[in-house]
Amino acid sequence: MGALPDGMTFVSGGNSVGVGFVEVKATKGKLGYGALDMQLARMIDTLAEISKLTGAPTELHLVTTTDATVEESLVDYATNRGVVLAHSTVSYDPDTGNMKVDDAAVLNPSVTPHPDVVQSLHSRYLEMPLYADFE
Repeated sequence: MGALPDGMTFVSGGNSVGVGFVEVKATKGKLGYGALDMQLARMIDTLAEISKLTGAPTELHLVTTTDATVEESLVDYATNRGVVLAHSTVSYDPDTGNMKVDDAAVLNPSVTPHPDVVQSLHSRYLEMPLYADFE
């Protein structure tokens, strides 16, 4: 594959169970096709091949800092390859000192093969103490 995701998850769609990759990026700026030496594009390629071989749904879930955006070039690439692309941001709660992964937004809903895939992307929360100052 050439690029390993930060995590993996299972997604359900109708009568099938597929796979999703979770990739965390603490970066300012834009994530697009060609970003990070094609790492994200290779993950999309791998997920597309898994879906082609199994017929199961696949998704790439990007978790980023609030100042990162996903370019249309990456959304278009995932759409053309038939991979659901979702994006969540991490927010910081100064009252508790915890971070939370906000609900995912599906960036290419036309690709979603089954409504269950979208449901699997929502309500993923991560709370942990903040040990470093992220700028």
